[in-house]
Amino acid sequence: MKRRECLPCREREEYEAESVKGGCTTITVRQRSRYVDEFLRFSSENGGNTIPKRITQDDIRAFAAHVRTHSRTFVTARAKVTIVMGWCSWLHERGVLKRNPSEGLSATGLVASLKNTG
Repeated sequence: MKRRECLPCREREEYEAESVKGGCTTITVRQRSRYVDEFLRFSSENGGNTIPKRITQDDIRAFAAHVRTHSRTFVTARAKVTIVMGWCSWLHERGVLKRNPSEGLSATGLVASLKNTG
């Protein structure tokens, strides 16, 4: 099985390392990294922000719409958005983001409000 290469992102890699230090399982760490990478790839391909300092609520909303349309289940879509929002909160706590773009948003609310056309 070919290992997927993630987009280079120092902040994603630091988040991954801190997750390991925090006691997350290897599977959880890989999942977090993969979902943050999916967000960065989506943003890169759709005119969103891939530089963590510039991530906005609009970027998170656009990603939520994308994963709701392309995920097999609501639960998977919600998990992806939840992890990206957690990463944004982590970036804010570390001072990378002046404002937390996930503040006031709900992963469940974002994903539930979108019609699944997939």
